[in-house]
Amino acid sequence: MREEIWLERMERNILKSKKWQRFTEEFDIGRKPKEVKPLPVRFVFYLPGDNRDTHTFMQLMDDEILISVFFYQATPQRIVRAFLTHELVHHYLRMNGVAYMDQSRLFHKALRYLGIDLDIKLTVKWRHRGSKDNRWKYR
Repeated sequence: MREEIWLERMERNILKSKKWQRFTEEFDIGRKPKEVKPLPVRFVFYLPGDNRDTHTFMQLMDDEILISVFFYQATPQRIVRAFLTHELVHHYLRMNGVAYMDQSRLFHKALRYLGIDLDIKLTVKWRHRGSKDNRWKYR
């Protein structure tokens, strides 16, 4: 898909940016950092997640980044870039053998260093049409 190639180019631009270079040189992870390479991007027709109750717009898998095609089409480019940078921080920390999960303190410090302060929560609402309980339910 042409969009996947475009996103991989955006990844390379993020990794070559002065901000990212400064981040890798100055941000202390407790060891000598390894350089990371861009990952392939793949669109999926579902919401990536942990197969329980957490679903996301974009997710780092072992060797690729999965992106939900539905949310991608409705998301502005600057938000997509922020999400992609978020996933590259996961990749950078994982490749260097330190805590890389969303809940880790080091991960949050890395995002703050890069100026990513977005908290976006996407919810799904549904209701049964024609039933007596016509209220919206959330997930």
